[in-house]
Amino acid sequence: MTYGYRWFELFLYCIGIMMNMVCWMSLTPIAEALKNAYGVSSVEIASMGFTFMLVFIPFNFPATWMLDYKGLRIGVSAPFPLLTIC
Repeated sequence: MTYGYRWFELFLYCIGIMMNMVCWMSLTPIAEALKNAYGVSSVEIASMGFTFMLVFIPFNFPATWMLDYKGLRIGVSAPFPLLTIC
C-alpha cells in the first residue's frame, strides 16, 4: 500500500526537476543576446545546458535515496549548508 505522502514527495520532486529543466532550456532563445552581452561563443552557452544533464546523473541517485530514507524535510534542506560554502 502506498501512502499519500509518498505521492506528494514524488509530485514535488517532479516539479523541481521540471523547473530546473525549463531554466536550462530558456538559454536557447536568448543565446544571441548572451553572446553579445558577455562576449562568449555559442558553444559556451550550449555547454551550460549540458552541464545540468551531466550533473543530474551522479547527484540524482543520492538525492533520491535521501528523500526516500531520510524524508522530505532533510532531503530538501540538506544541500543548503553546501551552498553557503560557495
